[in-house]
Formats: sequence, structure tokens, C-alpha cells
Amino acid sequence: MRDASVQYYPYSGAIYAEQLANPRWQKVKLVDLTAYRLDEYTPWQDVAKNHYCVGGYHQGGLYLALANNRPIQFRLPSTGQKITDNVFPLKR
Repeated sequence: MRDASVQYYPYSGAIYAEQLANPRWQKVKLVDLTAYRLDEYTPWQDVAKNHYCVGGYHQGGLYLALANNRPIQFRLPSTGQKITDNVFPLKR
């Protein structure tokens, strides 16, 4: 949310990053994500600490954006900075 409030939405799967170019998708930052898996048959993979993943919001669900079958990750700002602009924490 632009005002830095927190909202929770269901995790709905993974998408290819190219799909975020579609105006029906809203690009979001997924924070507090500790691990992910592509489907129920693959093992959990850790997300780097102090990083967020790029994701998409569409029809009430959050999707993890993938490039080369890996999540797109960026380092979070230092702890003294306030995180804003579409921040959605995910819990495993």
C-alpha cells in the first residue's frame, strides 16, 4: 500500500516476469518471504535474508515473478528507511 500499511493476500503461484508487462497485473514487492517452491513436488528454496522478491497482484492473489525459473530478488533498504510502494508480506 502506498501509505506503508500492511495487507495480506493469498499466495497464488508463480508467473514469468514478462507477464508483469500486462496492465492487468500490478507489480508488487514481496517481503518477509523466507522460502519458495515452484510446485508441491519440488523442494523448498531459501530466499536471501534482507531481500524482497518481485511479484504480481492479480484478481485477489499474489504471484512470485520468475526469471530463469528463479525469483527476482533485490536487497531491502537499510533498516532506517521506511519501505513503501506496494509492500505485501508473505508467510510460509
